[in-house]
Amino acid sequence: SQVGRATYSIYLWQQIFTGPLFQATSPALEAFDLAVMTAACVILYRLLERPLIRKSRTWSDALASSRGIPSGA
Repeated sequence: SQVGRATYSIYLWQQIFTGPLFQATSPALEAFDLAVMTAACVILYRLLERPLIRKSRTWSDALASSRGIPSGA
């Protein structure tokens, strides 16, 4: 399920991890590279993206309440 949540990160990073720099490598190294990319994306999602999402919701709710808009509207 963590990979599913991190799919947007994977979508963004796969361009770097599967680009010309890595296309000339062996299939085994390419598979390892993709595994590292997937793990890195899951870690980045948990440590960077989730906190940013929570923070943006806090800011959004604060802004909405200052304008008299109900939270989540």
